[in-house]
Amino acid sequence: MPRSTTAAAPDMPDADAAPSGDVETQEQRRRVGTRGLNRVELIGRLARDPELRYTPAGTPVAALRIATNDTRVPEFHDVVVWNGAATYAGEYLRSGRLVWVAGRLRRNRWEAEDGYHERVEVIAFDLQGLDWRATADTAGDASEGAGDGA
Repeated sequence: MPRSTTAAAPDMPDADAAPSGDVETQEQRRRVGTRGLNRVELIGRLARDPELRYTPAGTPVAALRIATNDTRVPEFHDVVVWNGAATYAGEYLRSGRLVWVAGRLRRNRWEAEDGYHERVEVIAFDLQGLDWRATADTAGDASEGAGDGA
C-alpha cells in the first residue's frame, strides 16, 4: 500500500492539505538570516501550463515545471505556489513563458510498491513573468507579477 511521508503527493501538491507550513509571511522571510538558509531563485521557461487547483478551504495552489539550462541539457524543477501567486500563474502564465521564481527547497519522500522514491521541489513565495507574450485571451491585460498574496 503506498504511503506518503509528506503532505504533498508526488505529482501534484495535495489540494486537500492546508498550506500551513508552506506559506511564508514577509516577517518569516526577513528572519531567514538568523537561521539556516534555504532559499533558491530560478529563471527559466515553463515546460508546461501551470496546473491550478483549490484546497477545500478555497486556497489556490498551482504546480509549475520550469526548465533551466546552463549547458545543452536542460534541468527540470518542480515548483509549488500558493495564494495570489498561484492565481497569477493560472491566469497569466503558459508553457514557454520566461519566469523568475524565489522560494525554498523541500524534499518529498514516499513509499510505493516498487520501493522508496524521493523528489525535491521548490515551494515558491514569489513569482514573476519576465516576458510578455500576448495571446487572444490575454491581449490588453498587463500584469507585473505576483507575491504571496498577503
